[in-house]
Amino acid sequence: MLHITRAAALAAVAGCAVVSAASVPVNLLFQEGDAVDGSTISSVNAAFTSGGGTVGSLGILEDGRRFIWINNGVAFTSDMGIDTISGGESTIGVADDGSWDASFSLPPRAGTGSGSDDSWYHSSNQTIARELDPYPFIPNQVVGFASRPTMDDEGTAYVVGGYREDDGSNSGSDGRAFWRSTDPASGTYEVVYESFEVIDGFTVGNGGVDFTYDVSGNGDWLVTEIVFNDTPTPQDDNMVYLIDLNNPANKPRLGRETDPTGNGDNYDNWDGVKVNNNGDVLIHGDTNGASAADEFITYTGNFVYNEGDVIGGLGLEAVAAADIDDAGRLVAVFDVGTSSSDEVLVFGSDAGDNSTWETILRVGDDLDFDDNGSIDGVLEDFNISGFSNPFEIGNGNVVWLEIDYLPTGGGASLEAIIGVTIPAPGALAVLGLGGLAAVRRRR
Repeated sequence: MLHITRAAALAAVAGCAVVSAASVPVNLLFQEGDAVDGSTISSVNAAFTSGGGTVGSLGILEDGRRFIWINNGVAFTSDMGIDTISGGESTIGVADDGSWDASFSLPPRAGTGSGSDDSWYHSSNQTIARELDPYPFIPNQVVGFASRPTMDDEGTAYVVGGYREDDGSNSGSDGRAFWRSTDPASGTYEVVYESFEVIDGFTVGNGGVDFTYDVSGNGDWLVTEIVFNDTPTPQDDNMVYLIDLNNPANKPRLGRETDPTGNGDNYDNWDGVKVNNNGDVLIHGDTNGASAADEFITYTGNFVYNEGDVIGGLGLEAVAAADIDDAGRLVAVFDVGTSSSDEVLVFGSDAGDNSTWETILRVGDDLDFDDNGSIDGVLEDFNISGFSNPFEIGNGNVVWLEIDYLPTGGGASLEAIIGVTIPAPGALAVLGLGGLAAVRRRR
């Protein structure tokens, strides 16, 4: 590993940060402009966290290389690969031991005419699947793509893949599958479910294996959105299922578009899904109700948030992202009021009871990177991606987030990854998360 470190990047993992009366203490992992391996960081992407607290992210250097950051330094740069890597998705998977998987762009194979090959890549410098490889499960088919990779805590790798007929077209896909590799260093994988499979009496569409999914840290559960091609209307073809990965035939349906919610409206779409080791599922999305009240969060099938609910004294609106850990704690980012530029990070000690939810960071808050009471910058934005798993709580006390902030003293805004410490249970009573809000200096 290339140990390119930032002081105190992981200090919050060892203990709770001290609340300052001047600003909100956070830990700066890395940021735009940092020096890495003879270059500097030009682009920062989302952070991903294992259940054991390992944090990883894929970023871009000024010289065009991609890098993988694990915990306290850079573990991989794209010129270290077995082939030239020209690009990479921002979504990666991270295991407790620091292993990872990613979706990289590799050079096109001679004579294919394609611009680049999509690949599913593992930290052992192994390509698990690569575009135009023979697809091992269907004769005369080749791999079309591999996208939105993730990992469980033990290092099993997962990805949404595509396949197509080996006819030289080098484009598109005839079907999709959800792939799992229990031994990614070997370059082998298996199908969990796929296009044209019949589930619950309906046939999975050729593009029906959706990118909206999550795998539990222990690898026991997959919650996934599936799009079918033979439902009565296109308005009711999206459904959410919980798949038992130890027995994939066990696929209970959790929701369907146009089904009644029980609140006088119907489900309309799903924006994000999460599952923990217990099989507890959190879903956020929209109903077909009025646009000012259509966003929701459900936990274990129960509504725990409806757009407009007041949390910590604030009327919250759209849900940008949400996650749960194995103890049922929640973190989420919401719009405040009707403005997507004013957002808050919310923590709840009980995902099922929004009376325990409190704001712990808000756009406009002052940030203290070294916990010395001085202001190092002002939070401008939570950079929440629409991809799978835009941020994760793990099972620790730090939530790692991609943000934009304005440095103290002026200059351009910078992208960064910061760690926000979740108060210990006793701190809720002693310090009060409401107190945290009271001592922030707003701008």
